[in-house]
Amino acid sequence: MSILAKLLKKNEPTQAKGDIPPGVVQAVSSSAGKGAAERGAERRKFLLLGGLAAVLVAGGALLVLYLKLNTPVRPMPRSETTAVPVPPAPVVQRQVSSAPPAPALEVVPHQEKVRLTTYATTVKRSAPAAPAPRPAAPAAEPQAEKKAVPRDQTTAGAYLFAARNAEVRGDYLQALRSYQKALEADPGNYRIMNNVASAMLHLGMYREALVMVQQILAIKPEYVSAMVNGGIAQYRLGLLSEARQWFERATAIDPSHREALYNLALSQEKAGSLDSALESYRRLSGGGDPRGTLGMARILEWRQEKVEALRLYRDILVLPDAGNQIREAARERIRVLDR
Repeated sequence: MSILAKLLKKNEPTQAKGDIPPGVVQAVSSSAGKGAAERGAERRKFLLLGGLAAVLVAGGALLVLYLKLNTPVRPMPRSETTAVPVPPAPVVQRQVSSAPPAPALEVVPHQEKVRLTTYATTVKRSAPAAPAPRPAAPAAEPQAEKKAVPRDQTTAGAYLFAARNAEVRGDYLQALRSYQKALEADPGNYRIMNNVASAMLHLGMYREALVMVQQILAIKPEYVSAMVNGGIAQYRLGLLSEARQWFERATAIDPSHREALYNLALSQEKAGSLDSALESYRRLSGGGDPRGTLGMARILEWRQEKVEALRLYRDILVLPDAGNQIREAARERIRVLDR
């Protein structure tokens, strides 16, 4: 080897056997540092995304819990049957121009004063002389000694006064008791018996009133006031045809009896016999009873004869005997028909 070659060999850095060249070490070091930085950035990114996901999950859980706590719980139905809603009842619209319904049958007021008579004296005068007792039949002697039932007029009058006061107050139960006491003091007085029947009608004792009326007619067959009370009792018991026959019989006996004529007209109107009812109301109106005029106007209104009905309604307003109730009914129908 030449001297120059030896010098060059001496100046080259010595490299131990198996050592990595410096260039390779430098390249690897730079690449290793660059990879560690990228891995650190990616790790931070994963940690950030994981933290964000954890926050979202926790927030969702809190939202669900809040909704559960603040949402009202609907009660479960107790049965499995589905409730069907009931539709409201249909509203029945009344025709404005329809005539008013006929009033109910009226109980006969006690217009006639009860006359207290001494029946004991009457019976004593009209009774034939008792035959002399037979010696062979001493047992028949007690029949000859029969005496008329005594009448206590003073007591009967006091009870009648109390009964009328009770009627004024509308206490028909007390009136009935007083009338019964008066009848005990004056037995057989058909007028007091009729007052008893009338009080029974006011109390709804229709069968009892009818029995009392039959007892009255057994004493006085043509007593019109009792017939009217009997007709009302029959009507309230649902015996409409029989009731009308009683009213017809009463008006046949006394055509001018207002209560008999009025109840006959009402029963005819309710039965649909408008021609007969109109004639009865006309007779009643001709006798000066405003109820007859009101009934005529009502039937004419049913027949759509509004002009004539209005005239009769207006006539009622100037009738001197028309009470407040009849006048108010006429005013109401005038307001309806004038629309």
